Amino acid sequence: MPAVAENQIALHVTAPADADYLAALVPHKQEEPPPKPASPGPGVLTIEHSAGRDLVFFYPDAQRQTIDAVTFDGRVAVVSKTEQETMIHILDGRFIGTAGITVRCEGPLTLRLADDRITGVTDGPARTCTVNCPAIQGRTPRATIDGQDAPVDARNTGELGLRLPAGRHEFSLSTVTNR
Repeated sequence: MPAVAENQIALHVTAPADADYLAALVPHKQEEPPPKPASPGPGVLTIEHSAGRDLVFFYPDAQRQTIDAVTFDGRVAVVSKTEQETMIHILDGRFIGTAGITVRCEGPLTLRLADDRITGVTDGPARTCTVNCPAIQGRTPRATIDGQDAPVDARNTGELGLRLPAGRHEFSLSTVTNR
């Protein structure tokens, strides 16, 4: 069995018993340096680790904040960046924007941005998600929901609108390859 490394940082907070709390568990291999958590402001946690960087927003009430060139409007979201991809998790919110993508969609929603392809998972009521991604802007978009082609509303603003049905669904946004 491989050796396991463990570092714990305890934070004691005085708050009402019915308040929301956040606990961040970041596993790492023993040969890797331990993750480095920091809080650049109230309700925000950054975690530097060997694979990249995570930015966690956790607010008691919905608000709009910009931290490290990431804008979030809502209560709870996570942006994870590595060299290969960006993962966005909107748990309770309606907008998130980074240098690589902006998304207008009520959570819960998970997006993975790698190269010129966006894949995602959603679970909840029917809604329209609007995405603006420079990597696919100006090209012919293609969308799928649960592996089936789906209509995509390509707006002249560069935004792509995708109507997501109620329930749990996997979807993708990419570009059509002309051969």
